[in-house]
Amino acid sequence: MEEEKVKAAGKEKVKAAGKENSNDTAKNLLKAAGVFTLLFAAQFPVRAAINTIKGNYIDAKVATPALGSVLYRDLGAGFMEHSGIYVGGGENCIAELQNDNGESIIKLVTPEVFTSVGVGATSTIYVSCKGDTPVGDPEVARRALSMAGQDLGRYDLLMNNCHMFVYGCLKAAEAGEEFDPDKMHRITRDHWARMEMSLANLKHEAEKNLKACDWRVWDWQNNPGIARDAVPGITG
Repeated sequence: MEEEKVKAAGKEKVKAAGKENSNDTAKNLLKAAGVFTLLFAAQFPVRAAINTIKGNYIDAKVATPALGSVLYRDLGAGFMEHSGIYVGGGENCIAELQNDNGESIIKLVTPEVFTSVGVGATSTIYVSCKGDTPVGDPEVARRALSMAGQDLGRYDLLMNNCHMFVYGCLKAAEAGEEFDPDKMHRITRDHWARMEMSLANLKHEAEKNLKACDWRVWDWQNNPGIARDAVPGITG
């Protein structure tokens, strides 16, 4: 009789343990589902904002940038960007900093080249605009052109890249100075120390110096560029 009681008690313990484990499993699943739901739900405002922004860009196209317009395109499915300066002059109308075998070389390239290099590159080029009107500064273009063919040192994804070059052109034009690679590198280090250098920071400078409050898509496949000799001081 006593043995049967012991066996029965043992079975009850096993059942209780199984029930407890099931409850724990259910609780963990509910927690995981809750976290997943929160994460998934949190994406909706972000997705909505991204779709609104992209819709605004994609639906509004411009024929040609202004001389000295800031240009950029997405890389890596939108997680990175590549930037340059519109300098006019026919096919090779964009000044950009390229990673050329580990060196930061300033080159004049076509829109096709500008949109073809890099992982996840797209053919969409965004232009600095005020409303639907492209804005730029010929002095920014002149400084970008003055650096064509120059080597700005070892390429660095964070410290010596395309954004640094564009930023340097904007700051040099603002100060009425020639482009100074050493000064550009000092500014870059200062900004990275404060974790400020990004496309957002570059857009802030474009807004301050060019009055660029908006960014529109350049319909470059269907529109020719501007000749550099159309503006005094810009030659190519």
